[in-house]
Amino acid sequence: MATASNLAAVSIETYYGNSNCSAGGLTTATLYEGYCTGIESFPLKSISAVHSGGTCSDATKSPVLYTYTGLWCESGFYASYDVTDEETCFSLDATLLGLSIKCE
Repeated sequence: MATASNLAAVSIETYYGNSNCSAGGLTTATLYEGYCTGIESFPLKSISAVHSGGTCSDATKSPVLYTYTGLWCESGFYASYDVTDEETCFSLDATLLGLSIKCE
């Protein structure tokens, strides 16, 4: 049975005031494959993500960050972003309420 400690983990940081992930991060969190994380309802301009540990339950796949404007990742799919072991900034313009990691 997989536990959170050995599932793919992605560290994220959200940014309210800028589209290039510079100073002023709003939220920092670690997300795990297969779980939805609710986040505060702020209009975000960017989000950074990095594969920070673990492996996908299917080792042939890689983590992908899914973003949602609906609560608990049940509706309002916004966009998905491939995540690597190098921190990457993604520009966006949305009020996100849910984030999840899927391996694809």
